[in-house]
Amino acid sequence: MSLNGRNKAEIVAVILAITGNVFWGFSNMLIKVAMSVADSWIVLALRFDMALLLLTIPVLLGRQKLHFGGRKFKLLLILALLEPVYYFFESFAIKYTNVTYASVVQALTPVTAAIAAAIVLSEIPTRKQAFFALFPVVGILLMVLSGNRLGIVDGFGIFLLAGICITSAVLRSFNRSAAPYFSAYERTYAMMLASCLVFNFRALMLVNFDLGTFLSPLGNPVFLIPVVLLVIFCSIGSSIMVNFAASRLSVMELASYSSICTIVSMFSGIVFLHEPLTFQSFIGTVLVLIGLRGMNKAAAEAYTLSAADNNAETNPVPDNGK
Repeated sequence: MSLNGRNKAEIVAVILAITGNVFWGFSNMLIKVAMSVADSWIVLALRFDMALLLLTIPVLLGRQKLHFGGRKFKLLLILALLEPVYYFFESFAIKYTNVTYASVVQALTPVTAAIAAAIVLSEIPTRKQAFFALFPVVGILLMVLSGNRLGIVDGFGIFLLAGICITSAVLRSFNRSAAPYFSAYERTYAMMLASCLVFNFRALMLVNFDLGTFLSPLGNPVFLIPVVLLVIFCSIGSSIMVNFAASRLSVMELASYSSICTIVSMFSGIVFLHEPLTFQSFIGTVLVLIGLRGMNKAAAEAYTLSAADNNAETNPVPDNGK
């Protein structure tokens, strides 16, 4: 997206949104590798244990302050509770389909985000944005049909993939709503804390509250290395970056950068995990990326027009009598 006409804070937000999505692009592959060693619930629990621990250290040292009070606490609470729901859908979608398919279906997020933003925030997409939103929908349908024939995607897989899109879109909307009242660090901390509580309880139930069994995967480098990378670059790094960007960019614009995440994630799945990509699914992927590119460009045009209108209202042309 063009940076013309943006102030310094908005430029930083765009850079952070892009960087955060690059990091997130490798998360699906890392999750898949970690799940080859331990149960999905244990992967999620230990991942968020480490993330919360690292986030708590600056708070204990006085480098970061947490203020969760105020009348808008409900917004933060909803945002925090949605986070474990999203990660449940994401992790199990990767488990029951594969990295490539989960990544491409996640690209539907801008479409569902546009719907959620229109309902929650009254951010109505332009006609051009709505038109290009159709391309990812058609592309995803082709992907699902191809995956169904290969035995990669079944009914449960489709349910999980749909859950990713819906919860991601709603998350982005509530994230933007909470942004004026809570810092990126506070929002990230609340989201990590909620995920930590939910996933630890379920994982400990799974092993009958045996801490030795629960912690045993940490002794395996095939598990430990991906989880540490997930924690540092995805759970914490990307979350803080995107949460900061959410306070400066519209939901539609922020969601449009998910195309970067899709490309990186597909690359990692196909190259590193040797996952199949049929001709039909390739065409579907191309349609998804065309749609995302069109939506991104339309969002830039809408931003430019809005900025021009605001400038005209602030600095009207003087009446010289002609």
